[in-house]
Order: sequence, then structure tokens, then C-alpha cells
Amino acid sequence: MGEIQKANELDISEMLNIMAYGKFGEGKTTFATTFPKPILFFDIDLRHQTYAGMEGVDYITYKDSGKRARAYSDFMKDLRKYQTGSEYKTVVLDSTTTLLDIMKNDILGMRGTGAGATEGLSLPQWGSVVERFQRVFDILRGYDTHSVIISHEQMFQDELTGEIRTVTMMVGKKFPQRAPLYFDEIYRCFTDTERGSDETKYLLQTRSDRKYPARSSLNLRDEDGHAVPILDEIEPQDFNAIMEKVKRAKESPEEFIAEVKAKR
Repeated sequence: MGEIQKANELDISEMLNIMAYGKFGEGKTTFATTFPKPILFFDIDLRHQTYAGMEGVDYITYKDSGKRARAYSDFMKDLRKYQTGSEYKTVVLDSTTTLLDIMKNDILGMRGTGAGATEGLSLPQWGSVVERFQRVFDILRGYDTHSVIISHEQMFQDELTGEIRTVTMMVGKKFPQRAPLYFDEIYRCFTDTERGSDETKYLLQTRSDRKYPARSSLNLRDEDGHAVPILDEIEPQDFNAIMEKVKRAKESPEEFIAEVKAKR
């Protein structure tokens, strides 16, 4: 039987488990580099030039070559290897989009030319891909570190309502909508350039709207028991800015709640 625990004794977590998604070039990888160092990148996108020269950032690259697909099996070995007893404070998976590619290569058993490499996956094989994603996310949830999972976005049309929404770029129609359940924080990364300015702002969306899913579990409770979000709907792509708000909220919760309510 499970152990009963008291929700009012649960502290606000300062160990973040995040999925950061968005279009190409919207700052996702750079945002991950703002997390506590040392950082380990599982770099399947081969985006290491983004953090070239940075102190405290290590990376492992994964790429299939020739006719043998080994990138996925190598990745899984490393993912388990660094789960416990690691010196790293943050691990980053970059990204689920290219992870899907090496999963497909592994299931097909080869790359390059040949029938096995050019044929699509069968329905049972797509089911295997979903199971593999779930396994990866479960392992990352078990890390005693900050974890950042980077994903790209794709458009999705709801079959019942016809509404167009954005989901993470993974396998199938249903799993990308379920994948956020594995993460405490879901942030959409985007950029904004003010009219007449050359400065590009790199921003996070932390709450859902009708088009983009997002969520933050960083909340306080007011005197009536209602959740009061610590983060604004739009925040800068900066781990330290997020943690500064969390710190202020924990040190002076009543004052912080009053400030949030005054903004409304």
C-alpha cells in the first residue's frame, strides 16, 4: 500500500523537470545553457556549436553512419549510465525530433540504401516508438538533476472541434498531446522583436492559450487555498530569473501573493 503524505508539507521544488519546445531558432538550446553547471547535453541534433567555448558544458553526440544503426543504443546506455552518481547538475536532451529519427533507424536495423531503410514503420513498430519515448522520459524523471527536454513544434487539428493547436514534434497524433504529462514544466520558447528595434527578445510562455500548450507547477496557495502562479505568463529565457522568483516566493509568500494579485 502507498504511504499517505500531507500536501501542505510539500515544498516548492527547486529541481526543474522541463520540456521546452518551439520553432527552429527560437532559443531552446541557448535557454538550456542558462541552467546550473556542469551541464551534460545528450546532443542528437548536433547543435554543439551553440555552446562552443562555454565552461562547464559537456556533450555527447549521436549520429548513425553506414548501414548499422547504433546511435539509439549508445544513447540509451549513456542515459542510464549518468542517472545516478553523476557530477552533473543539469542534463539536456536535444532533441526529441532527432531522437525519433534514431529510434526509427534502430527499429529498421540499418541506414543508407536498401529496402529496410526506405520502408516506413508498421503500426506495431510505431507502438514500439511510443514505448521507447515513455522509457526515455521515465529515466529522465529519475535523474537527481535539472532536466531539460527540447522539442520542436508541429501543427495539429483536433478531429472533434477542428481547432488548430500546436503540439510537440513526436510520434503520432495522440502521444504528443500526452507527452507533457511526464514534465512538471512545459514552456514554449519564442522570440519577439519590438517595432523599430533591432533587439530580439527570447521569451518563454508558461501558461496555455487556445493555440499553444504550456504549464508551470510553480505555485503558492493563498489564504483561501487557491493556486497563485509564481511565474508570469511570459518570462525571459533565463533559469536564474525563474529561480529568483521562486526564491522570493518562498522567502516572503504573503508579500509575493499580494504583488501577484496587485498586477491583476
